[in-house]
Amino acid sequence: MRGWLQRWPVGAITVTGLALTILVISSASSSVTWLHAHAGSARWGALLVTAILAGLFALARPTPVRIPLIPAASATFLGVLTLVSASWSVQPKLTVERAISFGAVLVVGGLLAIGSAGIARERERLLFGIASGAALVAVAGLVLLVVARNDAIVWWQPGSAPTRYRGFGENANTVALLASLATPAAAWAALEASTVRLRRIGLALFVLVFGSVVASESRGAIVASGIALVFFVGLLPRPIVERAKLLGGVAILIVLAVAIGSLRFVGNTQIQTVAASEPSVTTTTTAPATVPATSGISFTHPEGQVSPLAIYPPDRSGELGHPFLTGVGGSVSAFTSSGRIAAWRGALRTAQERPLFGFGFGTEDRVFVDRYYIFQGARPENAYIGWLLQVGVAGLLAFAIFGLSLLWAVIRVIPRLEGQTRSAPLALAAVTLGGFLAAFFQSYVYAAGNLAVLTFWVAALALATTTITEETAKRG
Repeated sequence: MRGWLQRWPVGAITVTGLALTILVISSASSSVTWLHAHAGSARWGALLVTAILAGLFALARPTPVRIPLIPAASATFLGVLTLVSASWSVQPKLTVERAISFGAVLVVGGLLAIGSAGIARERERLLFGIASGAALVAVAGLVLLVVARNDAIVWWQPGSAPTRYRGFGENANTVALLASLATPAAAWAALEASTVRLRRIGLALFVLVFGSVVASESRGAIVASGIALVFFVGLLPRPIVERAKLLGGVAILIVLAVAIGSLRFVGNTQIQTVAASEPSVTTTTTAPATVPATSGISFTHPEGQVSPLAIYPPDRSGELGHPFLTGVGGSVSAFTSSGRIAAWRGALRTAQERPLFGFGFGTEDRVFVDRYYIFQGARPENAYIGWLLQVGVAGLLAFAIFGLSLLWAVIRVIPRLEGQTRSAPLALAAVTLGGFLAAFFQSYVYAAGNLAVLTFWVAALALATTTITEETAKRG
């Protein structure tokens, strides 16, 4: 069977499937209502097809390989722990469902890592697949901007930051997360692809992918992609002068991204302090308490109407930090955490109730309660805290060991490589680095339905096998 598979372009087909699967998964997190409602089952079908293709891809490799023990063991432990946690989960059925889907992501990433280990051409295809998947999502966002502008833009709401571009994503941070991880892969394609034609394609991919990060004005995505780009370009196997020029170009791009990302905070209407001279709140058993609109506060609707902003007593979903209770204006600026720090503290207090093994995998959005006025989200938007909530210290420690094993692979192997054999593993390391950085701002690395999770695990598990060089792969 192996000989039959080797006669087919299995690698190219599999990587194409990877890119299309990223697009299908993104459709289930789309700003288009009917896609969001109907693409949920399609993403699992696409993931299953990709898993089958990845299995054939692994079978087609010319020689078997021995997978590095520590990253394989820690990733396997995570997969098993997520499933076993159903025995103590607060919602066992949900835990089993989400653990199986997460396990499917690990299987796809592991099979792609096995199939491409020690084969430079296949590693390069993986990078093109990652960049192409993100670029397809970016193109979908641009098409949406033309045909359904209201779906591609998050319009300004009272008390929030001004209008933002979200493209094909559910919110402005959705596609930006995927794009931030894929940016180093696209940069590799633009700088290191084997032919001029492929490098031109890579440049187009980079413009689409990094452009999505900039347009979203997502600070977390800008930080993750910027640091990953500096890491990748700074260690490229090129003369020092050339690397310095490239780093200068990257610095300019990052500065522009930060400047554009800060524009949404300029002129942001802030909720003012409730003045002591305002009439006191009156409550009865027949009418809800109300507060007259605060003087001078207004917002502009996208169609041009100006409306007053009234401040009412908060409900439980936004009571903490509410200006009605604190007398302090609540606002978001370029130098605030968008309420994340308060949410993280609350989530950590919840995690302390079950510190060792958590509340069960997949229950993060069930046990976390958003009671914070500025913060908006069903999760605390920090994957490390998310591990604690779901599978406790045991899960977070396993994830940390996996990350440290990748760091060891980077330190041990990549400096010894030269030329083209170095640039592809370096790009995988940059994608993975961006993924670990983005995990500080988004709860995503364990959510199989998240559009960036497949990119992260494919790159991370492929990086784990960089110790398998061309020579060791030939020896088997």
